[in-house]
Amino acid sequence: MKEEGHHVYYLYNHFESFTPYGNNQFFVSTTIKKDELSSILFDICKTNSIDIIINQTGYSKTYTYALRKIKLSRKETKIITFLHASPDFWIKQLQQPPLYSFNIKTIAYNVIKRLYYRIYNKQKRRIEKTYDISDRFILLSQFFINDFIKIYNVGNGNKLDYINNPCTLTSTYENNTQKKKQVLVIGRLSEKQKRMSRVIRIWKDIESKHPDWKLIFVGNGPNKKDYEKLVSKYNLKNVQFEGQQANTAKYYAESQIFLMTSIWEGWGLTLVEALHFNCIPILFDNFSACHDIIENEVNGILIPNNDEYLFSTKLSQLMENPQYLKNLRNNGNTLKDKFDINTIYATWKEKVLS
Repeated sequence: MKEEGHHVYYLYNHFESFTPYGNNQFFVSTTIKKDELSSILFDICKTNSIDIIINQTGYSKTYTYALRKIKLSRKETKIITFLHASPDFWIKQLQQPPLYSFNIKTIAYNVIKRLYYRIYNKQKRRIEKTYDISDRFILLSQFFINDFIKIYNVGNGNKLDYINNPCTLTSTYENNTQKKKQVLVIGRLSEKQKRMSRVIRIWKDIESKHPDWKLIFVGNGPNKKDYEKLVSKYNLKNVQFEGQQANTAKYYAESQIFLMTSIWEGWGLTLVEALHFNCIPILFDNFSACHDIIENEVNGILIPNNDEYLFSTKLSQLMENPQYLKNLRNNGNTLKDKFDINTIYATWKEKVLS
């Protein structure tokens, strides 16, 4: 947007400042009061003649209040909200069996939350209130629109639209990079969403049949030690934890197969990145947006939720059949242009900036 002459300003309350924004960025504390935030937001909009507020994560009471005040005082400023999760993310997590984690505290918390959400569902109410004050509400997939209308009280959903996320991963690694006998997992090491204990259980059935293959985990998270203990419990020898990596391209380029076992995803960007490097995904068919990216048995493998036996079977077939892998890779190449950043930005210009 900056390259095309738009004046871009950035309001943030955590992480770090971004050098390219210079004086065009504004920090507010995570503990800021709603009236103070309203005043700051109004001054920014008035001083800089803001036409569009792109609301990426402002779903709290404080931000909803401040955005509503802008809506009332500045009719010329549009509010466009993005939801970076699947519409049913909290439902999927509540549907998980209560014994899905590794400690009694987390298990108890999940059970209590299930009961509490029957009385007062804060996730649903926050999203509905944010939808109400938005001029347009953008989801990550066309398949999420019907899901959203079914779950939330938004009438016919006339404000809803969708924009896919682009693949911005660039690398000097070429498509002819030598592939290793390597299976890859990239993501936050968190059982609550990613369920990587399932990957380890699946690998337990795989490793003895394919001792020349390795399983690589890239990422950190609250359950890393639990996963390491599980690997030790199963006496697995060909599993590596690489930790957080600034450059993931190397791992995609060297790996042949990519695994995803999440109970939900907002978009599944790692699937797009894997395809970009001819690393074939196998995943549980748990979120609608995966169908934007993966066509079963065409450019990847979709497995019914919790069917670990079929998951293991399909993984073995890919490892044993180079031609099978090659066919899926050839089909995956056709999606690169679809998720190119220039293609996605053209959609932004049409749906956000127009």
